[in-house]
Amino acid sequence: KRSRGGTWVRDALKDGEKESWDERILGDGDFVDSVHRMEGRDGGEARMSLSEAVKFVNRKTEVGLEAIRSRSRVRAVVKARGLYCYLAKEKGGISSAQLMKELSLSSGAISHLVSLGSRVYSQIK
Repeated sequence: KRSRGGTWVRDALKDGEKESWDERILGDGDFVDSVHRMEGRDGGEARMSLSEAVKFVNRKTEVGLEAIRSRSRVRAVVKARGLYCYLAKEKGGISSAQLMKELSLSSGAISHLVSLGSRVYSQIK
């Protein structure tokens, strides 16, 4: 792994401070904070947990976690799986790699499901 700077970085990480940019590339945090504000992300926004995502999917589609994790290709299950992937990745901040491990799917499949989930979410929202 590549070093992220001197002792001040390690000290900040120990103190629990989280940095959403690399100062060597983007400069001070004012620029990054202004971009986050323009996107509507103030850093304090609540993330959706995986259990909340499962509950939301179950409420909207009546498909449970077991079916989402299954290899089923039934249309309703695939839509629910896509919705789950979208919520986990976009609303919950879960990485594609984590979803790949959880669902035993390829990166391309996860990408496709997130796209599908986005369309499903916009329809049922």
